[in-house]
Amino acid sequence: MECSTRQGGGVRRNRELDRNSRRGRSESPRLLIFTEDKYAGRSYFLGLKNQLRARGIDLGAEHGEPLNLVRSAVAKRDLAKRDPHTRYDEVWCVIDVEAPVPHPSLEDALTLARQQRVSVAIANPCFELWLYQHFEQVNGYRTSKHMAKALEELGRCNGYCVGHKDIQYSDFAPLVPKAVEHATALHSCVEANRHTNPWTDIHLLVQRIRAEHGCG
Repeated sequence: MECSTRQGGGVRRNRELDRNSRRGRSESPRLLIFTEDKYAGRSYFLGLKNQLRARGIDLGAEHGEPLNLVRSAVAKRDLAKRDPHTRYDEVWCVIDVEAPVPHPSLEDALTLARQQRVSVAIANPCFELWLYQHFEQVNGYRTSKHMAKALEELGRCNGYCVGHKDIQYSDFAPLVPKAVEHATALHSCVEANRHTNPWTDIHLLVQRIRAEHGCG
């Protein structure tokens, strides 16, 4: 009988731990992030996730042009809704404007994102702008090609080159506050928005993630 009683108590304690564990997870929002860039963009947010041990962040497997990216994010979010343990509190798409010619589907993608309540973080011209801002500010118009070349020539991103645009997050992690400062400065002009080159609001997503995990 004593053995049975102890086992019962253990089961009750295990159930309480399970409930507490689920409760703890629910306090931290679950985020789903899709990146247009399957190399640098994905590596950056994967590195950020791993650094913060943010188990509540998932990265979408699909990449590419904006409209299909938003569609993929909506589809994965809706599929996850079927299970309360996998549903997402926020869905984000990280998108490039591109220059000199913007993505043809950009406006349709942004319209769909608004309709579906998908948040969008944008870089104009491209994600390399945000990466470059970890080291230096960018002043003046840049095409996507020129921005990528400038990042390569900076020589501070291990693994990155125009022909293979991958990165190691460890090169950027200590410099996130500087990147946030640079990105924020681009917002100082009243007229500044996603149509402005250079411009980005990726720092808002990064700050959102860091603040949620105690990195203000």
